[in-house]
Amino acid sequence: YDLLVSPENETTSPKNTYYSDKDTVLRTHMTAHDVELIKNGHTQFITIGDVYRRDSIDRTHYPIFHQVDGVKIFSEINLTFFWNIVC
Repeated sequence: YDLLVSPENETTSPKNTYYSDKDTVLRTHMTAHDVELIKNGHTQFITIGDVYRRDSIDRTHYPIFHQVDGVKIFSEINLTFFWNIVC
């Protein structure tokens, strides 16, 4: 819920997830770390790591891959300044 993903979302489905045992799940996306970093006061960060999903292997899918997430939280003042520069 912290990432605003409903339990019914396909990304949370057990059929798309690898378990190393009945209690341990392999990371399905790097975004799982964002909430903890934001709660600890970080306003900009990059996370990089291996993720594991039960995908059918074809020319565009493989069950183990690298994912990079970048987050920057803007204050309202900074966002207004940035918007004025871009527009």
